[in-house]
Amino acid sequence: MAFSIGIYTQYYDNYNYGGNLQAFSLQRYIDNNIGKCEQVAIDFEYKKDIFYYLNNIKNSKGKKPNAVFIAIKYIAKNTLFLDAFIRLKQRRNRIKVFNNYILHSKNLFNVENVTESLNYSNYICGSDCVWDMTNNPYCTALGFVPDKGKKISYAASLGSSAIPKGWPEKFLEYVKQLDAISVREKSIAEELQKLIPEKDIFVAADPTLLFTVNEWESFLYHKERNEKYVLHYILSEEHSQIQSALKYTSNISFKSLTFPYIQNCINRNSFWQRNYGDIQNYSADPLDFVELIKNAEVVVTDSFHAVIFSTLFHKPFYVLKRETQKDYVGRVENFLEEIGLMSQMISAEELAAIDSVPEIDFSYADKVIAEKREASIKFLKDNLE
Repeated sequence: MAFSIGIYTQYYDNYNYGGNLQAFSLQRYIDNNIGKCEQVAIDFEYKKDIFYYLNNIKNSKGKKPNAVFIAIKYIAKNTLFLDAFIRLKQRRNRIKVFNNYILHSKNLFNVENVTESLNYSNYICGSDCVWDMTNNPYCTALGFVPDKGKKISYAASLGSSAIPKGWPEKFLEYVKQLDAISVREKSIAEELQKLIPEKDIFVAADPTLLFTVNEWESFLYHKERNEKYVLHYILSEEHSQIQSALKYTSNISFKSLTFPYIQNCINRNSFWQRNYGDIQNYSADPLDFVELIKNAEVVVTDSFHAVIFSTLFHKPFYVLKRETQKDYVGRVENFLEEIGLMSQMISAEELAAIDSVPEIDFSYADKVIAEKREASIKFLKDNLE
């Protein structure tokens, strides 16, 4: 099968539900409706082995800790958390299987050999966190692609609501060379428009919104579940947020369904997560995750994609404000403002005091999403067909 369109995003070896769902959505939509398309497998962690981290890690005072101490600490932690590591392995395996269902290149590329992937007619970079400053713009902003065919960005995100200080100049250099530019956050579009006035910056829907709720229903497994639960999907490790989510769930007399160690990282600050929630989930793949949102009584989250699927399926939800990582929350705020549901973002203290399920009118959100979906599909077709 010859693929005419290659997508460059954080797809390979990605264990984040939102990251996998956006990769699945963009590839599947384009392949079904525009042209034969695949994700290009890029190893963004190339050469970042244990020695890389030992050489680059610094403590809170900016000093490098002793490498032997790090090694002993690593072994001790793995032993102490052995049961959690075994359960996390189950989650990672399930996500990896799903990852392989997404049409992707047979070869794995990295920043050193990415030019060997130049066998498509058109190229796309996007979406989720693809322009994060930790990524190499040569790959994620298509700096390696010569001026042949089309090269565009689709709903490119920086993982924040503003261009961060120190964002590499190379990003801007390569973005200027794109034939069409679209980003996911309106606030980023406004900043880029000032930096690149000669280009039109389009604000596109997240790839997961290219499909209607009925189309998402057709992708799901439709597993039966008898428990009524409040789904907690909280990416922050702020203990106060977790405690408030548990208190709220108790207030409305439901069980809590949780995803312990959802960041796939276990440390002394998250030791308590071994006992987090009534129903602990370590086995959901990305479509299971969507289905669990669909079947929840309420969703409590700080995640952009959990908010998207809660909105699509008209599930009552609350978004917790983060006291730290405020830039991360900005992309959620962008979306909530756009769909008229900023009232659903509250503090941990406010959530703990609530004792009812929120009633949300999704009619305006449905209208905004439908219009944005139509405009985004037009952007893709205009620039790829």
